[in-house]
Amino acid sequence: LTAGDETDPGNWGAYAGASRAAAALYLGDLVDVQRSADALRHYLGDGAGFAWRDDRDLSWAEDPDAPRPINPPGSERDGHDISGIIVADMRRGDAFRWPPTPTRYPREALVGRSIQAELLARAGYDAFEWGDRGLLRAAERLLALDALDPDWYEPASSAFWLIGAR
Repeated sequence: LTAGDETDPGNWGAYAGASRAAAALYLGDLVDVQRSADALRHYLGDGAGFAWRDDRDLSWAEDPDAPRPINPPGSERDGHDISGIIVADMRRGDAFRWPPTPTRYPREALVGRSIQAELLARAGYDAFEWGDRGLLRAAERLLALDALDPDWYEPASSAFWLIGAR
């Protein structure tokens, strides 16, 4: 769980992060709770520590030479807004193209990281504000993509409920 939370920028790492935060909080391991918070802060911010395997297509990244798990505000590619895009999981639909090929993987990453953020928020961390409100931007991007194809957004998803509540 630790390795996934701290190094995997995709949906596996997202669920590892949620599971790790839950376990650390349940066990009262405040050192590991802090490490989980640090991993989420990096995921939502600079992406420090995340591993981008050679087989990963980085065409969705604002800067493929220095990718972040979630593109920062103002990111564009070929005149299209890609801010809030969850880079590692968008490529699972296809390399960058417009309109993008629908894939549910970004939503799954958003679910895992939203659960992690909620657990950390309940422990006193301001996780939903990190990375220029990265989770909100990712949810908004999926909602915007839904205007192109209704397979992008699932309003009943726990991620959208948690982010909306926060």
